[in-house]
Amino acid sequence: YSGLLILKLLFNFIDVLEKAALFYNPSYLANFLLELGQKFNTFYHRCPVLGAPKKISRARIALVMAVAQVLKNGLKIMMNG
Repeated sequence: YSGLLILKLLFNFIDVLEKAALFYNPSYLANFLLELGQKFNTFYHRCPVLGAPKKISRARIALVMAVAQVLKNGLKIMMNG
């Protein structure tokens, strides 16, 4: 998986939240978080973050941080729903 695929998923977070709220169905959010976690796991194992050239490493670190924040926010919403 490329970082671009992960970015596309991250940009869908708000739409997924809106859909889950609109239909009173938290499974939309749960499925999104599961998919994000699975795809990020594959990306992380295939693409070195710290061993990459400096510019690539910085971009990947930013991606890691963004994924972590979305997962944190999504799980917090699921818990406090």
